Amino acid sequence: MLDSRNAIPAEKVAESHPSAKHSKNEVPYSAEIAKAFGKLSAARIECGKNLDLESISDIVHDPDQFTQGVPLLADVGPELLREAYRQAASWMMPELIRSLPGIADELRILESAFAQSPELVDALLNMLANDDAEALDRFSATLGISERTFSFAGMEILKTCIQRAAELLGPLIADTPWSKGNCPICGSRPDMALLRPKAPEPSEYLVSKSGQLWLHCSLCAHQWRFLRSKCPHCGDTEPDGLLYYASAERRGERFYACSQCNRYFNCLDLTEHDAEPDLTLAPLSLIHLDCLARENGFIPLAELPWNQFCDSSLVNISPGS
Repeated sequence: MLDSRNAIPAEKVAESHPSAKHSKNEVPYSAEIAKAFGKLSAARIECGKNLDLESISDIVHDPDQFTQGVPLLADVGPELLREAYRQAASWMMPELIRSLPGIADELRILESAFAQSPELVDALLNMLANDDAEALDRFSATLGISERTFSFAGMEILKTCIQRAAELLGPLIADTPWSKGNCPICGSRPDMALLRPKAPEPSEYLVSKSGQLWLHCSLCAHQWRFLRSKCPHCGDTEPDGLLYYASAERRGERFYACSQCNRYFNCLDLTEHDAEPDLTLAPLSLIHLDCLARENGFIPLAELPWNQFCDSSLVNISPGS
């Protein structure tokens, strides 16, 4: 087991640790999971281009509130996304059924319920917006499907709307500093980070000659600059507090783990690469790191379907299961 107390500090690669040589081929279901969620990612982008999001033009950026750590969409209720959510539900449900045959039967039940009772789509959006676990449990039981499938489908639909909204709203906050580990637009946690070549500028962020750290939101896909020596979850900035583990075989891929809160996040090092990866698919390319981190007791910053599978909890939504 990787021990964060004995881990190699963040400026060194933990290539000497035998557990760090985990290959993609050793991770159960990784190829199938990546393929399934890759299809959903492409579908979200295509759907987003056709969504009616005119209502978000009413959102006003408050720089004072923003600099105090309040995300742009923190006070925005579900009404602004209502029409877009309905459109996304119609588009994404067939895609979910095609991409995830392991839960296709439950998804068909949900698709049929949406068609028979369109108000259920609105109700699901409200439940997710209000984080109403009790209502999600109750409604899923009434439908005869698992709460997990009900919530998962609802979030995939919501992600479609939020990602497109973030593209449109990003310019509003482009010049306003943000120092938090959660997303400045939607408030969600990052699903991965990127190390990019540093720019020639004076900045508190340039704490390493190896590059600038950028976080990528797990919900809306927005990216924001972050202190490289700081844990995005607990904010710890102690020297050697944020450690990283990487494979000698794939030096551009690593995961960072905090020795204080035990949270981890995956990272792609782009400092020696000119090409920008497809960030809609990049988190899926690092599933092998998720498995390695989870097997060694670390907790993901953002809980995602594919980083929950080391305890076999994803088996029911992997293709062909």
